[in-house]
Amino acid sequence: MEKIIELPEVLVNKIAAGEVVERPASIVKELVDNAIDAGATSIYIDIKEGGKKEISVRDNGCGIPRDYMELAVKSHSTSKISSFDDLLNAKTLGFRGEALSSISSVSSLRIESRYKNEDIGTMIWYMGGKPKERSDSPIPEGTLVSVSNIFYNVPARRKYMKSVSTEYNHILKLVQEYAIINPDIALVLVSDGKEILRLPKSEKLIERISRIFGRDIADNVIRVKASEGNYRLNGYISIPSGCRKDNSVQVMSINGRLASEQIAVKFIYEAYRKYIMKNLHPVYFLDIEVPPRDIDINIHPRKTYVRFRDEEKISDFLFRSIRVTLYNNLEIPDVKYNDLKNYVSAGEKEHTTNANVSSSMEKTMIESIDKVRVPTISATGKQSRLDVKTDKEVEPTPIKSTNFIGDIKPVMQFLKTYIIAVSDDELFIIDQHAAAERITYEHLLSSFDKKTEYQDLLDPIRVDLNPSDALKFEKAKDKLQKLGFRFSSFGGNSILIEGIPSAVRSITKESFMNILHDTSISMGKDFPENMDYTIKTIACHTSIRAGASLDINNMQRLINELNFISNPLMCPHGRPTIIRFSRKELEKMFRRVI
Repeated sequence: MEKIIELPEVLVNKIAAGEVVERPASIVKELVDNAIDAGATSIYIDIKEGGKKEISVRDNGCGIPRDYMELAVKSHSTSKISSFDDLLNAKTLGFRGEALSSISSVSSLRIESRYKNEDIGTMIWYMGGKPKERSDSPIPEGTLVSVSNIFYNVPARRKYMKSVSTEYNHILKLVQEYAIINPDIALVLVSDGKEILRLPKSEKLIERISRIFGRDIADNVIRVKASEGNYRLNGYISIPSGCRKDNSVQVMSINGRLASEQIAVKFIYEAYRKYIMKNLHPVYFLDIEVPPRDIDINIHPRKTYVRFRDEEKISDFLFRSIRVTLYNNLEIPDVKYNDLKNYVSAGEKEHTTNANVSSSMEKTMIESIDKVRVPTISATGKQSRLDVKTDKEVEPTPIKSTNFIGDIKPVMQFLKTYIIAVSDDELFIIDQHAAAERITYEHLLSSFDKKTEYQDLLDPIRVDLNPSDALKFEKAKDKLQKLGFRFSSFGGNSILIEGIPSAVRSITKESFMNILHDTSISMGKDFPENMDYTIKTIACHTSIRAGASLDINNMQRLINELNFISNPLMCPHGRPTIIRFSRKELEKMFRRVI
């Protein structure tokens, strides 16, 4: 074993700097955190060559007292906490007293500051962690920190800095995020002498969003404001049609701290899962407020991540808050003259999901989004050879229409795929498969784990399974029976399908094999996701298909049924079921109005 020695202070500081200072953006973050903690209402950030050459951050905060200037640069010196209890209740962004010390050890650090009520400011200059100069400064109240020659004494770290444009983009993204979570602070970003951002203080959050990310983003977000016990959620989230192909427009803060929490992000996505297609990402600008003792802010060197002490409780709160907000703001997507891509375009059907659901969410994920009862599909008039039964005799509950789609009338079928319908002054296009799939999906959800309604087939369907499919069937059999399927053995690897869920209009041997195959894919998933996946699969393979001819009566029946489900606007995989052309937009298209 090698001899154990105590590392010299200069090496310790460089190691600490390696944890805190990852790149120029890390320095900007620490300096902006200090400015906010100092009560600044205005912050001016000036960078050169993407921050690789120089970074300056000036604020109008309270400043550093003249006698404490050198102490502020000393490792683990801070004005923000003095005990472990303070750490548990910390409300400031900084608390370790590492930032200035770490930065000074790998750069040239110059600090000018004037404390409130002092007549003159003070300047100190450090190089490689060593003091070089101290003098008076004419700086007004506040602080100016300038950092240059980053990693000059750590060549390996300097080598791994990226291009000027890459480092610049990291800083720009960071400043934009700070601007979003601090709309009451004026922010200016200058890069190589060019003003990039100038944001006045006391803006409304939606105005900040519009200034930074553009009008299109701001026009497609909705307010979310929820509270439960000591938890608060405030901000904006995108409507389903405002989701993006990348996750570049997502800002989360926790108690005003720019940070992320993997469980929180997962359940934000989970809340959107039934509203958007796979590989789309929600836009959000959210602040989660919890008691300081309910989060651990000291788990990451750069304080980028935090951990909730009660992950299950906060996850449930986030999921329900966002899901209810989305549901309460559902609208039929309009086709606009200036933006024909304003809604999520129809693409390939996806049958997988990225999110995993914890056991605490099982009941929530199996139930439909709201408490609206969904009518049981009657066999009358749909398939004369079916006989509807229930496993339990239950008094029927009166059904009330949500009437979300409203009173619209079908005019024709187009391409045997789309229903053209009209109201008094609007034109609608309905995807018949997506609409039917949604209806079947919600009916199956409604019946799951309650009374199992099924239909006896007067002519059972024989299915001959090969050994591999027989094994899949044995694994999936119980789950399919819970949803209303009824089977019997027919010798060897052959089975008879004797009954199907009452929500399913009909089934063929081919569609059952597709269900069996797709259901086997989900076997390794958690129970709620597994069952939800199976229900989606059944709905997809047993609903009206694209290419099926429909007469006016069947088209009207489909439209009417959309008014009896909780979410008639998108299929279970997130594709839109219906789009609308308003009279105003049609007149714009034909230049009747400007």
